[in-house]
Amino acid sequence: RAIGATLTLQPTSTWQGHRSGQHVQVGVEIGGARRTTRVFSISSPDSRPGDRFTITLRANPDAPEGRGVSRYLVEEAQPGEILHLSQAEGDFVLPDRVPEHILLISGGSGITPVMSMLRSLQRRTHRGRVTFLHYAQSPEHQIFAAELAEVARTGYGVDVHLLHPELGDPNLSPAYLERLVPGY
Repeated sequence: RAIGATLTLQPTSTWQGHRSGQHVQVGVEIGGARRTTRVFSISSPDSRPGDRFTITLRANPDAPEGRGVSRYLVEEAQPGEILHLSQAEGDFVLPDRVPEHILLISGGSGITPVMSMLRSLQRRTHRGRVTFLHYAQSPEHQIFAAELAEVARTGYGVDVHLLHPELGDPNLSPAYLERLVPGY
């Protein structure tokens, strides 16, 4: 079973910030070997130059020993360790002019960039509606479960729908979306 963690990164002053939904390349030296790099979506709201930001990742404990960047970051990385970071990249971001009603759909680990978007909308105090639809294998595989439960409980214009096929939830289909968000 995969285990996860959210890591807070303090970039150097050259960090240009990020828009929610973007990703970053993270490089680590594992066991004195050549640097290994992997791409992670940023999970925190928009950041400015020099701001701290977070990545949320899952590590598969069955990955071969010494092979996985995610496994290393979750199980072995220490506070203060130096990582190698790229600037934020990617065009999957909130538009500059956010529509009144936003539908965010994700599945599995694809939840990370949309959580960044949701957090940015909450920070900006978006006054419109947000429908958040996520598909995870089971409740045990649900990333950000506690935070999403709190968002669902408090409301504030965010309608949270978590689908888990192991519990018999419906598959995502155009008909289901039409019932959930007419005219999506």
